Amino acid sequence: MEKKDRFLQKVIVVVNRNMEREGFGTTELCQALFLSRSQLHRKLRTLTGKSTTKVIRGIKMAKAMELLLHSNKNIAEVGYAVGYGNSSHFTQVFKEEFGKPPSHFRP
Repeated sequence: MEKKDRFLQKVIVVVNRNMEREGFGTTELCQALFLSRSQLHRKLRTLTGKSTTKVIRGIKMAKAMELLLHSNKNIAEVGYAVGYGNSSHFTQVFKEEFGKPPSHFRP
C-alpha cells in the first residue's frame, strides 16, 4: 500500500472511530493524527483535492448512505449515528452531498 493510501486509510479509521461524536471535526482529527491544522489541510488537499472539513463530511455521508440502504434506522437515527444532533441539518448536508434528501434512498 502506498504511503498516501495509508494516510487516507488512517484518516478514515479515525473519523469512523469518532463517527457518533457531534463535536468531532478538524481540530480533533489533527490531534488524533499529531498534525497541525495547516499540515493536515495541505496533505488532504494534495491527496483528495478537498478541504479537511469536506473529507470528514464525505466519510460521514458515505456511512449515512450505507446505513440508509442497509439498516432499519430512521433518518433521524442515521443522522445521530454519523454525528448530527439536528436531523434537519443532517438532511441539508446529505442533500448537498448526494443531490437528493435521505428519504429518497430509503428502500
